[in-house]
Amino acid sequence: MRPWCSSARCLIFMSLFADGAGAAIIAPEGEWRFRETGSCIVPESKKLLGLLPDYPAPDNSVTTYKMALSPAVPNAIYDYFSNGNGRRIMDRFEKATTQEAGGTGRQSRPAMAVHSGGPRILGAVHRAIQERNWLKDALGCSEHIFSKRGNLGSTATLVVLHDMLHDDRVLADHDDIGILAFGPGVAVEYGLLRRVQK
Repeated sequence: MRPWCSSARCLIFMSLFADGAGAAIIAPEGEWRFRETGSCIVPESKKLLGLLPDYPAPDNSVTTYKMALSPAVPNAIYDYFSNGNGRRIMDRFEKATTQEAGGTGRQSRPAMAVHSGGPRILGAVHRAIQERNWLKDALGCSEHIFSKRGNLGSTATLVVLHDMLHDDRVLADHDDIGILAFGPGVAVEYGLLRRVQK
C-alpha cells in the first residue's frame, strides 16, 4: 500500500485493483474452443469505473494512478444487458447454444463464468439474464467463488472459468460457457467457449 493512501475509499480501491491484470494462454487445440470473443464499452460510463493516470502522491514522491469506482456501476451493467447493446451479446450466446443444443437434451443456454466483482455486480447480471428466462443458478459458480475467495480483481473470471471446467455437474449439462468480465471504462470483455471434443 502507498503510505499516502490512507482514506478508507482509497484503501478499498487500491486493495481491489492493485493487481492490475489477468491473462490466459490459449492453445490452438484442445477440448474447448472460443466460438466468439469481443469487447465493448458501456455507454457514458467513463466516470463510473476508471484509472486516473499521473496522480501524484501528496508528498510528490511518486506518480501513480487513482481508481474511480462509483456505486452506480452495477445499475449501468444491468441496464446495458437488459436494455442496451449488451442484449446483443446475450442474443448471440442464446442463438449459438440453442442451435447446437437442438434435440440433444443439453442446456440451450450456456453455463456462465461471470466476473465475481461483488454481490451487486453479480446481482445486476443475474437480474438481466433472469429476464431472459435463464436457469436460476446460472451464476452459481461465480457466486461460489465470490463467497469462498472474495473479489479476486482481474483474475476473478479466470478463477471462475477454471472451477467450471473442473466441475462435473456443469460439464454434464453444458457444451458452452459464456464468459463476462468487467473493467475500467466500464469495459465488457466477453467470450463463448464451445466444447468440441470430450
